[in-house]
Amino acid sequence: MENERKTVAVICEYNPFHYGHRYQISHLKEKYARVVCIMSGAFVQRGEVAVEDKYRRAAAAIAGGADLVVELPFPYCVSSGGDFAAAGVRIAATLGVDALSFGCESPDATLEQIAELTALPKFEEELAALIKAQPNLSYPRGRSMLIEKHLGAEAAKAVTTPNNILAVEYMRSCIKEGAALELYPMQRQAGYKSAGEIRAAADMKSELPFPEFFGEARSIKHREREIISLLRRGDFKGLYCIDETLAATLRVSAKKATSLEDLIAEATSKTYTAARVRRAVIAAWLGIESTAVKAPPAYTCLLAANKAGTEFLKDNKKRILLPIVTKPANYTKLPEPARAAFERTVTAEEQAALCTPRIESYVSPLSSTPYIKV
Repeated sequence: MENERKTVAVICEYNPFHYGHRYQISHLKEKYARVVCIMSGAFVQRGEVAVEDKYRRAAAAIAGGADLVVELPFPYCVSSGGDFAAAGVRIAATLGVDALSFGCESPDATLEQIAELTALPKFEEELAALIKAQPNLSYPRGRSMLIEKHLGAEAAKAVTTPNNILAVEYMRSCIKEGAALELYPMQRQAGYKSAGEIRAAADMKSELPFPEFFGEARSIKHREREIISLLRRGDFKGLYCIDETLAATLRVSAKKATSLEDLIAEATSKTYTAARVRRAVIAAWLGIESTAVKAPPAYTCLLAANKAGTEFLKDNKKRILLPIVTKPANYTKLPEPARAAFERTVTAEEQAALCTPRIESYVSPLSSTPYIKV
């Protein structure tokens, strides 16, 4: 088999790890020797806190067939689709994997054409000029208009679903980063509940293949009073995805809102999507600076592995170009800027740990250790 010795990476969130994820890994294991997961940490791309601690979610992935899980660190894990994908692709490339797999609705040449178009500098320039000329135009809508202009209405329609949007971003990031990764898109399988549907279920754990790794779901709603208070008086200069207009909108919306969901609904408009507003709320709450997101990842963290995963790390030790934290307590040995980046992640994890129905006793993120299945 052509791919029997190759390693494939999956950029993921596992929020939570469900039957569709298990199917994906099982399918990939038929084609590749190893599956490496690059998984979001304490926060996720849609602008929420992850439902469970990253080590426990990673352990569920190993139980589901993955061989190695490393972290897509904060703040990349809570960034826009383009920044999220770029950070994940950079980590995949520095780990020395052979391929990258991702879900999509329609794995055909259309997505590749869109990725090639949107990776062109002249496309970025045209989009910037379009948004400048129409200030009320959102970035996604402007991009869709230009895709339709250059590739037709069907191409524009193809990037209206979350899976296809991220698929294009992964392809686009590989082009822009010059990452020599074999791309393996997988069509999303009908019949599996989505992570969103599972999170909304009355009993989330009953919907999961490995419920033992999940406790009471974390949610940002448990911190909403604090966040609304901060947004009513905050200074958002230099913060990620918050321009002057959105900053003013957040302040006004926070003064009207009686809940965080009210605030997000109030601030959402033709210019600012709900997803962008949620990410802006996280950026304001945790002080995420634009420069931190635009800088390339300075490290990753080992979250979980089985024997094949640990062997991959050992065999590729000299090829891996990114520091891998295996014991958080030893992070002070990291060079700068990785040390400062790791400290930002620890702070975010401390905040995420308080997003629970009941306040638990403090447990330092530095005391955590990877889940190793022997």
